[in-house]
Amino acid sequence: VQGGQAKNDIIEKLQYADSLDVDVIILGRGGGSIEDLWNFNEEEVVKAIFSCQTPVISAVGHETDTTLSDYVADLRAATPTQAAMLATPDQKELLQILAKSRHYLNRFIKQYLKQATQHLNQYQSYYKFKQPSLLYDQQTQKRDDLDRRLHQSMQYRFQYEKQRLHIIQQRIRIKYFYDYIQRQKQQS
Repeated sequence: VQGGQAKNDIIEKLQYADSLDVDVIILGRGGGSIEDLWNFNEEEVVKAIFSCQTPVISAVGHETDTTLSDYVADLRAATPTQAAMLATPDQKELLQILAKSRHYLNRFIKQYLKQATQHLNQYQSYYKFKQPSLLYDQQTQKRDDLDRRLHQSMQYRFQYEKQRLHIIQQRIRIKYFYDYIQRQKQQS
């Protein structure tokens, strides 16, 4: 990658690689003169590397070559070959990581089960579980209280309405009696 169009080509390829949902992008180029590698010092290329969501390994030139791309990338490799080695994990190392993860997971599960067993034992010794009727006694008492209050409220309402009806009847009688007296006066 060199020449006048190289800068735009690098940016375009970086953006494309970033859109692929890959684990890592290796920005690599073999050695060459400083002029050949200059595109990796261009501001637009540096900004494109910085804006990548995917981690970028810069592997431009040989061990002694350094570009601005190396400073903005997530990791610098001395050569493209070293970048490939850094990007691909060692199988032995992965197996060790898996073994450690399995060990920690087993410890976590054992600890979790131990705590869950302790909680279960606590609940088993809880007096309400030894006498399940106690679980319902409080709710039964609450229901009985509500039932009593409802009955009292209905009684009160009934008495109130009965009294109101009595007052209305009295008013009707008084009105009837008053009308009767008025008619008698008019007839006499």
